[in-house]
Amino acid sequence: MPRALARPALVALGLAEVGLAAWVISGRRPVDAARAETGLLIAMNGGGLAFSRKHIAAPRALLAENLAFLALVWWTAVSERDAA
Repeated sequence: MPRALARPALVALGLAEVGLAAWVISGRRPVDAARAETGLLIAMNGGGLAFSRKHIAAPRALLAENLAFLALVWWTAVSERDAA
């Protein structure tokens, strides 16, 4: 990514994550929120591994942590859906 685009991309990503956090806190449509988080995480991990793998100290650990995170995301989303 060109240096000039790095800051706007990082700000956009931060805003997207804050928006997603607000969505999760609202409790609305938890499965759709889980789908959105899964898509964002796959895109970020895929991009990082494809274009910046040399800057990721422990790629396997990154994937393991994110897999555990997604398991919690989906567990929570399904639990919230079933509780409603």
